[in-house]
Amino acid sequence: MIEFKKFPEVVLNGKKLVWDSRQPVGSLPERVYLNSSQTPELRRTLEARAGLDGECVDSESSPRQLGKDVAQALGYPSRKLKIVGVTGTNGKTSCTHIMSYALAAQGRRVLQIGTLGVQVWEKDLQRGGARIVFSVDTGFTTPEAPSLHDLFRQAVESNVTHVVMEVSSHALQLHRVSGVEFDVGVFTNLSQDHLDFHKTMEDYGAAKKLLFERELSESTKPRKFAVLGVPDASSEKFFLKGLRVPTDVQALELRSGTDFEVRSLSLAGLDIKMGSEGLLRSRLIGTHNAWNLSLCFRTLQLIESLGVEAFESSLANYPGIPGRLERVGSHCFVDYAHTPDALEKTLETLRSVLRDGEKLVVVFGCGGDRDRTKRPLMGSIAARLADVVWITNDNPRTEDPTSILDAIREGAALVDPSKLRVCADRAEAIKSSIAQAKSSDVIAVCGKGHEDYQIIGTEKFPFSDQDCIRKCLQLSADSQG
Repeated sequence: MIEFKKFPEVVLNGKKLVWDSRQPVGSLPERVYLNSSQTPELRRTLEARAGLDGECVDSESSPRQLGKDVAQALGYPSRKLKIVGVTGTNGKTSCTHIMSYALAAQGRRVLQIGTLGVQVWEKDLQRGGARIVFSVDTGFTTPEAPSLHDLFRQAVESNVTHVVMEVSSHALQLHRVSGVEFDVGVFTNLSQDHLDFHKTMEDYGAAKKLLFERELSESTKPRKFAVLGVPDASSEKFFLKGLRVPTDVQALELRSGTDFEVRSLSLAGLDIKMGSEGLLRSRLIGTHNAWNLSLCFRTLQLIESLGVEAFESSLANYPGIPGRLERVGSHCFVDYAHTPDALEKTLETLRSVLRDGEKLVVVFGCGGDRDRTKRPLMGSIAARLADVVWITNDNPRTEDPTSILDAIREGAALVDPSKLRVCADRAEAIKSSIAQAKSSDVIAVCGKGHEDYQIIGTEKFPFSDQDCIRKCLQLSADSQG
């Protein structure tokens, strides 16, 4: 259906466009793109190729020119699609996933691009809602410009109508979305991240602004929108302050309590009052998802005139993102949280929806041959926020699993040793956590998320937290029935 090509064949005015020395040499003259970020060895290789029978584009703007030239060579495919770009520190994957599902459930054919790879969505005529009919990993949050425009070309040929894509700060800084003609830019939030690349929060915020100040500005789409979430002081200070939205772009700021209001927050889901448009209900949980849903609704309202009822109906069967607070059964959740910050946010979210008498149980471990300093930190976080802590294997790899478990237990014991349970076998830990919990308790299985394997030693074994939970829930139901 659609093929992801790292080095698509692109020809403009009889010359093959070349931006990487690994591209195969053909019979056509070449136009080679050089810039100062390339290593001296790579530059020499590319210069030699251009010298054979071609020309060089050698400037700081050459990556930007490359994207525009590829778009021209392929017939400007992004002009034939409705394109939504989502940028921000957190929430990009959630927002693109929600919007892709909702649009497909409404009968559109959607290309989603981001952390999860490339997916094509369409309406599920048998079960209702939407389904993925094609998926491939790319290795990028935002692919490089030639690959991106080639995906758009294939999307048009495959009758795709909408593209919903993550736009990372790296992609904006490195001109990966050059030549992409966006209809909407969505900003989710800004918090500290990627400062190894951007150096300061001001630089990080400036990179995010490029989606609106540069890419949306240069888009030739007749109706353009900016949907700007302002969830915290950091987003206000480092992004919204000084943002220059082009005059031909309709901007909408989204603030909690003003533009939407969370009316109910529970394990059953969310009730969100969307201004005068009405009440939006969802089975997703947590304040962060109230933000995600509100941003998605406002975006689709602007470009598709989608009302609250239609948006809610389109998400009636929405399963959530695999491994991202993914609900399995009624009270079990699987989450990819494998860092201290992520584990803390996941457990805080689940604790916020507990009622009196309900307990929070967490099952988790830490990967081997990885950062050892986080293990006691994650142990202490788990012991502080959960009522029962099952410490188990994650992917121990070539490390001694016992040493990993001991490091986690060390941090947890400093908070409350009475909460701790240790079981190296992950399947057995999940089984025991379910068997010993009350039916009203909430169980979080963290660390592996969407992974369907476990690495022990140098071997990879099939293992899915979701499948394990389902089997255990079924056993529990059978024993009670």
